[in-house]
Amino acid sequence: MKPLLEAKDIHKSFITPKSHNGTFQLLKGVNLVLEKGQTIAIMGLSGEGKSTLLHILGTLEKPSHGSLRIQGYDALVAKNCDRLRQKSIGFVFQSFYLLDEESVLDNILIPAKIINTSIKSSKKRALNLLEQVNMLNTQDRPAKYLSGGEKQRVAIARAMMNKPSILFADEPTGNLDNQTSKTISKLLFESCHQNNSSLILVTHDEHLAQQCDIIYRLKDGKLHLCEKQ
Repeated sequence: MKPLLEAKDIHKSFITPKSHNGTFQLLKGVNLVLEKGQTIAIMGLSGEGKSTLLHILGTLEKPSHGSLRIQGYDALVAKNCDRLRQKSIGFVFQSFYLLDEESVLDNILIPAKIINTSIKSSKKRALNLLEQVNMLNTQDRPAKYLSGGEKQRVAIARAMMNKPSILFADEPTGNLDNQTSKTISKLLFESCHQNNSSLILVTHDEHLAQQCDIIYRLKDGKLHLCEKQ
């Protein structure tokens, strides 16, 4: 069986006048395989390129060199990128990125509207997802009135709206206090399990990383496998 995601020899360079020869090489040959049902954590110091790598794996950014296949498709081809992002990929970010003036329910429905799913079936799934994240009673509340933890719950539900095969999470607990972080961490893994989604997350949180099947540390532009405690 083919991997759900396979990244080979991923490089990423940036042009900058302060670097040698005007180019700064951030990623220097990253290889990563994600199997169906797996959870992977990527750790590392700030500035090592964790978020950049996650954006490349999630098709939000292109590498300077290398290959990326998701569900057997070449994920660097534009038409495949669009289709994969719409139907097979979900994102949870540190900063939530909710539409503050829109209701909780309308925020969750955004991915379904993008792919023109029927309103009736979309609303039913959105309400089910709200129930999963214990936010059903907030469906009509504008997002701006939610706490940070509540916003991240809604963001997780939104990411799951189109039943993604892979969920990418970039510092999902980074803006939350310790107790809320533990709650969101538990919810993140439960949501992946309930929705049959694999997970790749970037985090500084050792506790969150230890809950994943595999832990990598990004250092000097490459991924290094870590032993779980």
